Amino acid sequence: MSALCVHVRDAEGILERVLMTTRRRGFRLYGCEVQLATIPTHYDITLHVDSERPLSFLANQLNKLVDVVYVRESNEERHARRA
Repeated sequence: MSALCVHVRDAEGILERVLMTTRRRGFRLYGCEVQLATIPTHYDITLHVDSERPLSFLANQLNKLVDVVYVRESNEERHARRA
């Protein structure tokens, strides 16, 4: 599982566009965290995803969205919980 940090402007529907792009590009979403960034009109979205496709493919697609400022791979790893 991999994590991407997506820094976005506060715009109507931006979270929905990020999630829709993630699903349409063949990535399975395992988690999503949204926090207010240091700039009050921006948010940091952390996506925990998995796919057979390279993570750079999703990063490039998200960078094409108008209100996305930047996308970077996160070093944090999420491990599946054992029951």
